[in-house]
Amino acid sequence: MQPAVVSAVKKAVNAAPSPITRAGLVAENALLGPLFTPAAADRAHVLLAAGMQTRDGELRLESVISGL
Repeated sequence: MQPAVVSAVKKAVNAAPSPITRAGLVAENALLGPLFTPAAADRAHVLLAAGMQTRDGELRLESVISGL
């Protein structure tokens, strides 16, 4: 994983207070949004179509990833 991605994720996690507030979500979007390039969005669509973020897909996560 690229250092810029790790740094942005750490900053976003630390910026989001608990419980999650609107300000925390705004900070998360500002920090992570620029990382989602068109290529990343295309990859996310492929992953979602394969079943990621569904109960079944998460239960068979290794199979889903291996099938890509």
